[in-house]
Amino acid sequence: MQEVSIHDGRSDKQSSSLDVEGFRLVSQKTEVQDFYDELQVEQTYHEEVKTLLMEMTARRVLKYLMIRDAHLLLSSKRKEDSRACRYRSQ
Repeated sequence: MQEVSIHDGRSDKQSSSLDVEGFRLVSQKTEVQDFYDELQVEQTYHEEVKTLLMEMTARRVLKYLMIRDAHLLLSSKRKEDSRACRYRSQ
């Protein structure tokens, strides 16, 4: 068996990153009053977590799409410029 040290990552001043650590610690308030109440956790907490994940990943997806679209636009522009140069030289 291997010994493993565990510490509270929330007290660490450095922020975690999905790209580096593969997870991200965030502060999130909840409306759940009793985490032993399975119905309350299912109806409230699960929705809160789902909303948080959608917000976090939507930003990443939008950023990716903006970068991709800018790249595609530049690539398309270069192809058009290249065709225009060939057409003029003929």
